[in-house]
Amino acid sequence: NFKKQWETIYLAQPAEVKFAGYELGKSYTASVKVINRAPVPQRISILPPEEPGFSIKTNKKGSIASGMFETITVVFRSNEHKYIINQ
Repeated sequence: NFKKQWETIYLAQPAEVKFAGYELGKSYTASVKVINRAPVPQRISILPPEEPGFSIKTNKKGSIASGMFETITVVFRSNEHKYIINQ
């Protein structure tokens, strides 16, 4: 199971990002730390969100040393109110 393997190597804090009570047309951001829990350096590839209105920003470091993290910024902007789940 890929998700179980991923969770063994990495820890995402927070594990989930929610944008609630947002104003239409306004941009919102949330930061997520991806921590390397493996005993050796790891590379990580972040796939862009599939849902319109979402994007990500990252400062690719190459390898993430054991115990260190990379911060991913999730950007959200919507022109309509709707419930969206992007995994």
